[in-house]
Amino acid sequence: MSDEEQPRLPDYFPLAPKGCAKQANAFFECFAAAGAQAPDTACMSWWVKRNSMPEIYRAAVAARPESNNTMKLKHHESKLLRKVDFLQWKSDNTLREAQVLRRYHVTKREDYVKYSRLVGQVTSMVAKLKALKPDDAQREELSELLLRKLFAMGLVDSDAGLAKAEKVSVSAFCRRRLPVILVRLKMAQSVKEAVSFVERGDVRVGPTVITDSAFLVTRSMEDFVTWAGDASQRRHIAKYNNKLDDFDLLQL
Repeated sequence: MSDEEQPRLPDYFPLAPKGCAKQANAFFECFAAAGAQAPDTACMSWWVKRNSMPEIYRAAVAARPESNNTMKLKHHESKLLRKVDFLQWKSDNTLREAQVLRRYHVTKREDYVKYSRLVGQVTSMVAKLKALKPDDAQREELSELLLRKLFAMGLVDSDAGLAKAEKVSVSAFCRRRLPVILVRLKMAQSVKEAVSFVERGDVRVGPTVITDSAFLVTRSMEDFVTWAGDASQRRHIAKYNNKLDDFDLLQL
């Protein structure tokens, strides 16, 4: 290669370190002889393999395990991750909990915890009853009492057997809340609107005005859910049916 054909660099171009001057000169000579070439060519790949990383680093990369063979966490490490990764921990079901709280508009998480404990008690009792013999008199008596109680609360559709009691869930308790009953009785368009009616004191169950949205309505009490005496909804309904009189306007 003549002096005229050698690549010339401007004065402001950074120079190679003294320890790499020999390799850099060999690289530029090869690059100038072969012209612009892809990184996978022989000259460029030789330069990269020889000078891009030290021998110790290449040995460490070669001994590094693959990404699929990840190390399994120890017991104390998994316990620490429980406080960080809430959605993936096996003992937590926050995704299902959030869906139930949002669907039935449960504002207090303590109510969900109480319902979950009641469900655990019911399923535990059902498991103990199933452990007894089918012809046991005590099993028949306790099963009848349990199913009758669950049916009266509205948690099961029928008192046919223990299979119905075993399927009781937190959603069954949430469906017996007063705002959900109002939506089912066509007294409100949404659960959120029904909650505002209850908290405002516009709904009564029997003679008692209920202001707690967590109030559970049983089957026998469901027929006595109506508007309070001073509720604006009651006045609008009476006016629509042409039954509004002066006595109702005085609210006596």
